[in-house]
Amino acid sequence: MAHVSIQDGHSCLLWDNRVPLHMYLELYSFAKSTFIYVRVAIEASGPHILFHLPFSQITFQQLETLAHSLNNMHISQDSDIWTYIWGGLPSSPRQRPINT
Repeated sequence: MAHVSIQDGHSCLLWDNRVPLHMYLELYSFAKSTFIYVRVAIEASGPHILFHLPFSQITFQQLETLAHSLNNMHISQDSDIWTYIWGGLPSSPRQRPINT
């Protein structure tokens, strides 16, 4: 398994890698797509871009909480950093030694 340190948010899926679904079950059920990158969610011009409307009161509260979390992320121009949970950086096939 891998862990991501978000830098630019272009390689990290919002629902799979960043958001604990148990906290946003109702909001997740309104998502137009479950494959949305963190950067796209941050740059969305409004909830109608990411979610089917209208919301219930509970769903709206979850949206406010998520929006607050996303607004507090420090996004940079650097690429996201992925590491294995047991340490080390994931390698590409070119970096792996060839067994002969």
